[in-house]
Amino acid sequence: MEQELLNDILTILTPVAVGADAEPVAYLVTVDAMVFFPAYCRLSRHYEYQGYFQFQVIPLRSSLGQSHQRIDTTILYQHILQITRAAAESVADKSELWERVFRLNGKAFRSRGGMVFDGMISTNGTDVSVYLKHPNAHRRGSTRKSKAEVKQMYIDNHLQELRSTPNIVAIDPNKRDILYCQGRNNNNNLRYTSNQRANETGSRHYRKQREALRSSHGIDVIESRIPTHKTMDLQGYCRYLIYRSATTVSRT
Repeated sequence: MEQELLNDILTILTPVAVGADAEPVAYLVTVDAMVFFPAYCRLSRHYEYQGYFQFQVIPLRSSLGQSHQRIDTTILYQHILQITRAAAESVADKSELWERVFRLNGKAFRSRGGMVFDGMISTNGTDVSVYLKHPNAHRRGSTRKSKAEVKQMYIDNHLQELRSTPNIVAIDPNKRDILYCQGRNNNNNLRYTSNQRANETGSRHYRKQREALRSSHGIDVIESRIPTHKTMDLQGYCRYLIYRSATTVSRT
């Protein structure tokens, strides 16, 4: 059953997003979201049919104003400059591509506070927001450096240093033990468990009370009958519109 569901989900994506030469899905969705709309509906239908947590396919907007859309260098050269990827990659400095459209020496693009323009804007067709970032922010390091940072986190890689330390308190976040502290000679232990936290905060007690009240008053049955706007079933969505209309009239 799970394999069949997985196979169905893998076939949902539109053909433009499949293949070795395909652009990233996040980029394709930004460029033309409607191409992915049928796939999004099918995915939501799968979730609903299997009893998983539902999500809203069609956002119910409260404003008619156009929202801001981000434009990066990829969107710039493909849809504004309309040049190929090879032509764009042949340009050593990507700011040269942006200078074909914007005056980068203008006030909006000037560096301030150590931050510089790094090839990202957003616009709603009327106004434009220019994003500045620190030159060294979120730069991905080398694989060797990443492995060294991971090794730094584990106690097994610091045994020699620990042996020369006179006083050590080892703290281990465990499954049932939120914290388990132990002295160097294993004589002094301190445990703080999830059961202790539940008793101190009363979370387990109040959760059982809420569940009992929901069951005794039939709240769970009532909630199951309330239609949701997230459904992909046409009749179910019509029931939601009727329910929404009735409750709106009663509130006003």
